[in-house]
Amino acid sequence: MSFKKTIVLITAVISCSNVFAATFQDFSGVCQGNSSKSLWKDGALGWDRRDISWGRLEPVEGKWNSKAFDSYLKSIGSYTEKGYHYLPTLCYVPGWAVMKKYTHIKKGKRYEYTCRNDGKGFDLIVSEKKDGKWQKSSEKIVRSPRIPIAADKVKDWEKYVEKVVSALMKPPYNIKYFQIWNEAHPNSGFWDGDMKLYFERIHKPAAKVIRRLGGRVVYGGWPDCGSLGMVKLFDKYKIWKTIDVVDCHYFWVCDYFWFYYQAEKRGRRNIGAWQTEWGFSRRYHDISTNYPVVLNWALTEGWNYTDKFKMFYFAQWSPNDHKAYGYGKCLYSGKILSPHGLSLKTLGDLYGNGELSVFKAYSTYPRLTPQGRFSKDLGKIKQQWRDLEISALQAGKRIILTVYLKQSVKDKVKKCDGQLKIKLQDLRLRSKIAKVERVGIFGARKDITDTLDRKKMYPSVIVDTNGDTLYNSPLYKEKNGQRGAFYVVFYLK
Repeated sequence: MSFKKTIVLITAVISCSNVFAATFQDFSGVCQGNSSKSLWKDGALGWDRRDISWGRLEPVEGKWNSKAFDSYLKSIGSYTEKGYHYLPTLCYVPGWAVMKKYTHIKKGKRYEYTCRNDGKGFDLIVSEKKDGKWQKSSEKIVRSPRIPIAADKVKDWEKYVEKVVSALMKPPYNIKYFQIWNEAHPNSGFWDGDMKLYFERIHKPAAKVIRRLGGRVVYGGWPDCGSLGMVKLFDKYKIWKTIDVVDCHYFWVCDYFWFYYQAEKRGRRNIGAWQTEWGFSRRYHDISTNYPVVLNWALTEGWNYTDKFKMFYFAQWSPNDHKAYGYGKCLYSGKILSPHGLSLKTLGDLYGNGELSVFKAYSTYPRLTPQGRFSKDLGKIKQQWRDLEISALQAGKRIILTVYLKQSVKDKVKKCDGQLKIKLQDLRLRSKIAKVERVGIFGARKDITDTLDRKKMYPSVIVDTNGDTLYNSPLYKEKNGQRGAFYVVFYLK
């Protein structure tokens, strides 16, 4: 087989498309974080997201828990004093403020809540339909159900929001983004009620207070309960103009992009687009095959202020116990980085604090489908996502090519003995390349500088696409750690 037939040719030209100096830490966040951990110091994380519970701060009507509030402030201060950022989620109505009697139908069952005479909790009767009639199937006492707030307690909700936002917007915290609730939806487990009541009694009153005080409103994370449903409800209840960040949880990037385009279509052309919960799976290649794509997309769409685009991984930690909730799905397992944590650390190492920009001009032979501008049609976005095989970014003095090891890519490089020949078509780079590495998604590095050919007009390097195909760790016995991508990094002088 001739050498010409055994290569994939990638040409890259350095091209900065953004006008704002965006960095990886501007983009990368986590839920339930701990800023003392190594991922923060390594540049992989810049934001944390946590609840500030109204029920904890005012468990009894009219009695503010100053000790609990001070605890929140101390925790938030531990982030801001280090230069990190914090997204507070304003949420959860205390039992004394919810409706005293409420009936809610969910997934074919009827839930009837009635406040107990002693005021301590609610009687909950669950019924199912049999022969066309509701019949009781279970009964229990619940302490603080997440049913709608009573109409006469909305003012109390507004007072809580104002008190928290006013305190956090001042130094030394200087918080400006506030999220209202978490995953309000009848099927989410965080809102057992009508969406009309949520928008009218929770979202809109809080948004009005936050904006009056000068803050910015982050929607409460639309859960993975259908993308079209979110857009229809936002239209029906006129939500688009009440938010500064459109936010969803656990959606594939196709829907995430589409939500942003729907906001643009409705006149919100500079709105932020975040996913404040994402991940929580054992698909250990997900960070490597999603984050570079989202970063490339964000820069192409116009990342013109610091907080326009973000992804928050859920969650930072779970016990190192295979029986524990979240085992293998978080960034840390006990004290040890999980495969997800290693994958995120790798990106933090590669992108560092360098200004991010997109490589606009590169080609491949055999031709790998490069990332370009996405369509605004959801069906076409999904097809582009499926077809995408390579993307490229520059971070300061590093050129980082991400090759996505889809079957189509494997088939192409198989004909080339599994090798890539990467050729940089910029005369300025021939003398500026200090080192070249092939980097696996969990951080395995191989120096391939010795294959660098500087003799021709444009420098080129040979890369082996095989190797490190499975994650090997005593923590995880599942064979689901297959590599979804790898990186080729050119370090410039």
